[in-house]
Amino acid sequence: MEQAVPDNDMLTRPAAAVVCELTTTFLDDAAAACARLETRADEHALHDFRVALRRLRSTLRAYRDYTNRWLPRKLRRRARKLSRATNVARDSEVQADWLRSVRVRIRPHERPGYQWLLGTLDGRVRVAYQEMRAADIPGHFRKFDAKLRRRLAGDARQTGSEPFGCALEKRLREAGAELDAHLQRIGSHADEAEAHQARIAAKRLRYLLEPASEALPRGAAAVRELKQLQDLLGEIHDTQVMEQTLVYLVQVAAAEKAKHLMELTLEDGAGTALSIERRRGYRAGLLAVGALVRDRRRTLFEELQRRLAAGDMLSTVDAVCGQDACRQGAAS
Repeated sequence: MEQAVPDNDMLTRPAAAVVCELTTTFLDDAAAACARLETRADEHALHDFRVALRRLRSTLRAYRDYTNRWLPRKLRRRARKLSRATNVARDSEVQADWLRSVRVRIRPHERPGYQWLLGTLDGRVRVAYQEMRAADIPGHFRKFDAKLRRRLAGDARQTGSEPFGCALEKRLREAGAELDAHLQRIGSHADEAEAHQARIAAKRLRYLLEPASEALPRGAAAVRELKQLQDLLGEIHDTQVMEQTLVYLVQVAAAEKAKHLMELTLEDGAGTALSIERRRGYRAGLLAVGALVRDRRRTLFEELQRRLAAGDMLSTVDAVCGQDACRQGAAS
């Protein structure tokens, strides 16, 4: 990621002005990704669009003392709605990609269920993209973009505020304490809610640090630590979402099979086809995938607990958030 505000004196500049520059940069990133999202030729467009929106929303949320002066609630809600509209497509893509990665671990008698599951997830991806196009997500974003830029071009660029370093320091302390609280409450893989909240807290803290990482003592190292933690927590979250998806889809598979069996039963001369269909099932493949997801979740949680117990996973983050790092950076 490029530095959103590349000048070295950003910590001493008025916070209101820096926040506006950050908002503009993330808005530019989202607009660029949105233009690529209108066709599915660019496989990274959805991811980049979601990341840019998250960074934008995180900035608007973290510095609401400044953004509330020029950002109406209606625009804030639109940003949240745009982000949520891409959730199904993103989750389904991640799940289908992971399922392809474990293909070699599927035994021959498990393949019918595995193939049905993969086909179903690929179908959900196609439908999700169709729904995004039907809902005209790019069009809605362009309207949001234009309105937000008008706000930024108006009275948003204020100069009479505290230095950005002071504003950042307070938010780093708060975000660091929130992350630590959630991590402390994760005792086992059963603590799904806390792991999810820790992932969100790590992401928000990272987004706070990233734009100023080069201006802060050890800032870049802290961002790397947070990225590693966020990736680990993100993988855990993906397994939890996959488990929920499997519970739902196993019901869909059972209903589809029962319907097909009934149709064959009612069809004249379908004795052979009915006999074959009765022997063929998706259960073995679905259960095999479920076991792989379970094992992956447990392995990831064990890795998280091991790294947290070692005490060095967030040592640099603690150093940046727990000291007057922002003021030190401004003075250097």
